[in-house]
Amino acid sequence: MTHPFFEFFKKNRPEIDPDSAKWPSSWRRENVRWKLYRRSPAIKLPKPELGKITLEKALTSRMSRREFSEKPVDISDLGAILGWSAGFIGKDPNPALSRRPYPSGGATYSVELYLLAFNVAGADAGVYHYNNVDHSLENIIHADVGALKQSFHYDFAKKAAAVIVFSFIKERSFVKYGNLSFKFGLIEAGHLGQNIYLVSEALGIGCSAIGAMQDEVLHRELDLDAERETVFYAIALGYVDNHSTG
Repeated sequence: MTHPFFEFFKKNRPEIDPDSAKWPSSWRRENVRWKLYRRSPAIKLPKPELGKITLEKALTSRMSRREFSEKPVDISDLGAILGWSAGFIGKDPNPALSRRPYPSGGATYSVELYLLAFNVAGADAGVYHYNNVDHSLENIIHADVGALKQSFHYDFAKKAAAVIVFSFIKERSFVKYGNLSFKFGLIEAGHLGQNIYLVSEALGIGCSAIGAMQDEVLHRELDLDAERETVFYAIALGYVDNHSTG
């Protein structure tokens, strides 16, 4: 018998007709919603630019780098990481139909990204939501930076210039996939996380994934309803003294 963790995904799964014309409207890609903070001040990010290294070099050099320096990371570099990792490709008039540089089960895109800015040139310290519709950072709250840093168990995360936090919004995919939506969310985060690693490598910025954190603190500081949107993964970013790319 398989582990109960995997058995969970087999439960509460709706039957999906092979003919998409018979699907209910709530399953259709054009009806997938995205998150915006319209009343929050936003930083419009510049067009993302990549470094000069090849894909082969980025793949073979990719590694977790945790010895962060005190040098601030520029907002334009963070914009490049977010834009190339999670931004829209070939933007459609309906954002729900726009492609992104990573796969998502049923194109439901259940993962949202938040940026915790600790030492960023061009942005005040605080919590930002990445708006991939406008390629901007929405300053959703001037959170307690000390509390945010203490929500991570590792010292390297506390010394990072910024941390990207991943959240999962269940309602986007649960209506179609049931419990399987949780599995798809984890897979989606893996694809997205690898993008962040490779783009960071191309830009000469160190990064390291984080799986252990104080979720309840992050939910409070990000003002999230944990029943609807749950944080579950993060990636710390910063310059590393001995990191250079060629």
